[in-house]
Amino acid sequence: QRLLGLDVHGPGGGRWQLIVRDQQVLGAETGIHAESLATCRLDVATFADLIHGRMSLADALQSGAAHFKGNGRSLTEYG
Repeated sequence: QRLLGLDVHGPGGGRWQLIVRDQQVLGAETGIHAESLATCRLDVATFADLIHGRMSLADALQSGAAHFKGNGRSLTEYG
């Protein structure tokens, strides 16, 4: 299992720690913990597009709407 930070900027945004295993989110906690292997940073609109299936994570990363900072692991480990 992997710990991934999620940093969403803008009105209604926030910071969460996601627990990911086999490309599935198993749970979430408030805040980004020191144990996070990487952090995904994006704005509220991009987050909404991802949640509602209007954009894939790969497309968000490729367009620059989302950014990963962290350990250099393959994005396929996170889905």
